[in-house]
Amino acid sequence: MIKLTDLKTTFFIITLLTLNACGQKQMSVQKNINQESTIININGIAEAYVKLTLNVGQHHSSYIDAYYGPKEWQPTEMPIELSKLKQNTEQLLSKLKQVQVPKAQEQRKEFLKIQLQSVGVFIRNY
Repeated sequence: MIKLTDLKTTFFIITLLTLNACGQKQMSVQKNINQESTIININGIAEAYVKLTLNVGQHHSSYIDAYYGPKEWQPTEMPIELSKLKQNTEQLLSKLKQVQVPKAQEQRKEFLKIQLQSVGVFIRNY
């Protein structure tokens, strides 16, 4: 015959295991969501970088050698002042510093940082 205390113990252990499994799944889902939002953030900064360089290219004809990306990213209005472009560069660098990326994206983040810094140097020396 099964004792009531054995049933309570068994139920308690099953409950703990179930809660533990749910918690692990939640952490796994949260980790995936964070990685996806990180990639979205870095992709947004990368897109803004391309648009920034296209705008800088309006000031110096040799700055952009060739562009084969989406036509809607190309500037269609009058050139933006270099001081505003410098400010945009600094804002993108600031946003990039705040983005935490998975190990697989660290090299991309560092490359993007260097490219943004080079835009700032170009504007400052132009």
